[in-house]
Parts: sequence; structure tokens; C-alpha cells
Amino acid sequence: MRKLKIAVYHNLPDGGAKKVIENIISGLKNRGHEIDIYTGEGFHSSKLSKKYSFNKILLPFNLWRYRRFCRKLASEINREDYDVGIITNSKILQHPYVLKYIKFPKLLISQEPLRSIYERNFQKNYVYKRYYKGLAGRLVSLYSLLDNFVRERPDRENLKNADELIVNSYFSKENFLSDYGILGKVVYPGVDTKIFKPPLENKRENYILSIGIYHLVKAHDLVIKALSFIPENKRPLLKILGFGNLDTSKKELQYLKNLRDSLGLEENVKFEKDFLGNNIINYYQNAYLTIATHFLEPFGFAPIESMACGTPVVAVKEGGFRETVKHGETGLLVERDPKELANAILCLIENKEIWKRFSENGLNWVKSNFSWESAVIKIEKELLTLTKNENRY
Repeated sequence: MRKLKIAVYHNLPDGGAKKVIENIISGLKNRGHEIDIYTGEGFHSSKLSKKYSFNKILLPFNLWRYRRFCRKLASEINREDYDVGIITNSKILQHPYVLKYIKFPKLLISQEPLRSIYERNFQKNYVYKRYYKGLAGRLVSLYSLLDNFVRERPDRENLKNADELIVNSYFSKENFLSDYGILGKVVYPGVDTKIFKPPLENKRENYILSIGIYHLVKAHDLVIKALSFIPENKRPLLKILGFGNLDTSKKELQYLKNLRDSLGLEENVKFEKDFLGNNIINYYQNAYLTIATHFLEPFGFAPIESMACGTPVVAVKEGGFRETVKHGETGLLVERDPKELANAILCLIENKEIWKRFSENGLNWVKSNFSWESAVIKIEKELLTLTKNENRY
């Protein structure tokens, strides 16, 4: 098999998307390919950090500077003798300008469309109403309209410069086709079952998990509301593994605390802090269930990580959860309704045999369908195909 020299560009915050590209890089290196990584806003190795720095505001001037930065970076990358490039999302612009300026074949691995644009109505009807009132709400909405207007065209044009598109689920594939008119190929991310694995002694504690940034889109409040419908003598402890330092995260955390207190659940809901890194594995291994209620989640790592630890999942019947959770076999899929969610939680708490069957099935399901080795091999195949097509001309 031909060994490739690969340039990888990403500019991602910590989270699922960064986890994907890091595991793909590691897997490709293990298969003998040479990889150079270009990442972060500074690019100290490229000596571009002093000339270009970026603020959080993504209005025209700042985006123009980012475009100049990407052009300069791409010109340096183009001087090297790379066979192919892997480009993924950027926290500045979902689909970065380097797609436009790199001259050799490019594989784009994109986790989701630019959701603030293509889910405008969701943002308007849910997010802004939750966090901003009165004049502040109108100003934020106006700013968002302008910000999206500025970003929509370059986001779309840059994506079209990719030679191939990889997405993380069939749900995402449909979204890219609907939003951009581009047909991607599905490669499921994986989970390392050598790290995420069942405990040696399967002694579960009476708590359930809800995981994700403090934001309306993660819908921790739905789980809190569901608890209130479970009889007190059967009610599990809910541990929310949340994070985020943005203004919206602080507002959401306060909202969740107020909701908890208003429902009289002070002793039933805990907001955990020390779970980052591999500490999260202990939570999965000791939990009775993981609850996934995110709005329109493109893929979602929590269900497959949980099942890899032998912990069944109850998830809303939306987005990528419909692909990662097999209803009635590895967990339960429910409507976005607190009473239905409560019934599903109670069902698995009271039926030990069903819980055990879901636990065993979930572990086998993850091992068979969500391995990094399989994902890397599929990515490698696409890279080799791109280089072969390039050599024909």
C-alpha cells in the first residue's frame, strides 16, 4: 500500500469534532503515513501568529483578516510536497478558506453544517428567547442576522472546493444535501473500547447521567423535568456533567438550578465538575443509565461511549441518536416528552433483566459498528482514491 504525505488543517475547540480528527491522525500515523498538522489560530510553527490574531466577533473585517491568514498559510502548505490534505471544521468559520487555496487534493471531514445559519428558526424561537429579553434580545438577534449573512456565502463557497466530503451520520448526510446540495459519504466515528469498557465488578450506583455543555441545545432541563414524574422512592440521582464559560452557559446553569429547586429536586440533581479527560469513564461505569436529550445532535459520542462501558442509553428519537441507539436492543428511543422519558427511565430501573440485555447488546453493538480502526481504514481508502484520481491528469 502506498504511504502518503498528508497535510491536516483544523482549528477546533475541545469537544467531539476535535476528538474525531485527533483519532484519525493517530490512526493514519499508525498505518505508516506521514502527517504534518496545522492547527490553532496562532500557527507559531508557520510564523504567522504575530501578524494575524482573531477576536470572537466574526463581522466583515475580522473575516477578511481570517481569509488573508488562510491564503498565506495555504501558500506555505502548497510549497511542501503533500499528496493530499485533510481539512476539518474551524471555530472561526465552519468550512475554512484553506479549502479554497490549497492546490492539491483535499478531503473535507465535516461534523455538521453551520447550524446557526441553517437552523435559524430554532435559534430564533428557542435559544434567543431563553437567554435574552427585551432590547438585549432584539440586539442579539440583529447581530446574529448580520453575522450569519456575512458567513453564509464563504462557508458555502469554501465547502464546494473540497474534492470529497466525509460526514459522521446519515442524519448529517441528509442535512448537507439539503443545506448545501452536496452529497457526502458516511464514516461513523469510533470509540476506544480498550479505554471505554465495563467495570471489572458490575456494581452500579443509583444515578443517571446527562452530559454536555450548559446550553439549551443539550436539553438538560428535559431530564430534570422527567425526574419530577418518577415516584420519590424510585427516583435515581441525576448527575449532570456540564461545562462552559460563555455567558449563555452561565445563564443556562442558573436556569437549570432554578428549575431543580422549583421542582423540589435539590437532593436529586447534582452538577458535577471534575469529570474531564478519562475521569468521565468512571461516571459511565458506575451509572445505571445515560440520558441523551440533545436537540438535533449530528452524531453524539455519549451514547456509544456509554454503551462501550456496558451502560444502556435512553435518548430522544432525533438526529444521530436514531443511528447510535438501537431501540429495544441497546436502549430506548423516546419522544421529546418528560413523562415518556420518565417512563423509559423507570422501565430500565425496575427491569433488571432488560437492563442486563441492553448492557450486553450495547457493548457488542459498539464493538461491531463504531471502531476507530474501521473509520481510519475508510478514510485511508478515500485519501488513496483522491491521489489516484489526481495522477490521472
